Amino acid sequence: MLIERVGLAIVCAWACSHAAAADNPAPLKLGDAPTNFFADSTATLHVEVPAELAKRRVVWVHATNEGRVFSRGEAKVAPLAGANQAAKIELRLPSVKPGVILEGVLNFSILADNGRDRLASGDARVIAFPKDPFLDRGQWLKGLKITLYDPKEKTAAVFKSAEIPHETIVNAAALSEIKEGILVIGEGLSLREERGLAEVLVAAAAGGLTVLCLAPAEGSLPLAGDDFKKAKSFACRKESIITELDKRLDAQAWSGGRKVVASRLALRGEGPGVAAEVDLDQGDWPWLDVAFARTPGRLVVCGFGLVEAWDASPTPRFLLARILEHCETKSSKNP
Repeated sequence: MLIERVGLAIVCAWACSHAAAADNPAPLKLGDAPTNFFADSTATLHVEVPAELAKRRVVWVHATNEGRVFSRGEAKVAPLAGANQAAKIELRLPSVKPGVILEGVLNFSILADNGRDRLASGDARVIAFPKDPFLDRGQWLKGLKITLYDPKEKTAAVFKSAEIPHETIVNAAALSEIKEGILVIGEGLSLREERGLAEVLVAAAAGGLTVLCLAPAEGSLPLAGDDFKKAKSFACRKESIITELDKRLDAQAWSGGRKVVASRLALRGEGPGVAAEVDLDQGDWPWLDVAFARTPGRLVVCGFGLVEAWDASPTPRFLLARILEHCETKSSKNP
């Protein structure tokens, strides 16, 4: 009789734990992974798996938010670096119509032996983007009156491939003569080597021009002096500014393994004033946004590697579109 009771207790305990696992499966998650991908491409995603479930398979389903299934499959669990275990999912993104951004969700689970109950599960959003973020926006882009200063010519090549209308200026001394539109400083430019350029950019913004500096490589911007006495607002931001500009965009990781941040600023004392110094290791701020009083002038320093990751991920392309919208809207509203 005692043996029967013990056996019954074991069965009951197993049944209760099994039911609990089915009703409350353990959480699964992707590793530090992007969610933005080019449509009609293949994305490699890794689902982190607890060691006790490492001998099982991960089943997955990719569907729209409304439940329409694009694809499904299974993935084996294999060791990653260190002691981690993961299942690698090779996900084929669907094609989309020009201009359409398709939001979906990837569900992944580890099933019990009965093939129904979930021992662990999780989900992640997956967004398929077209390659052109500026479809049917040629007139709007033209109206921004973009002037590009880009001695390295990498940003110029991207602007040409994306068909972004712009004027090119090759002489830094002529920058102070620009009186309207958006002045873009090409990605990776050294403010240290381009002596006097930082002061010219601040003066141009204080005078009423919108200045967008893309991920400077080194040097500093003076945040004091007569021009900065005209500043109306001053904001330093971290990667969260990306999702504030567009909640669909990745702020922590980009597809293709590209770094999100290429340039950070550190605020430091410089003589009697303050300077924003480019410092990738010690800097805190990949985003600086200064508006000036009594003019529509604006100075934006964007430390995200848009040009470097342009062909690896859709995020830089659509982020640039949002930044240009931000520059236009904020400047027009700045009294």
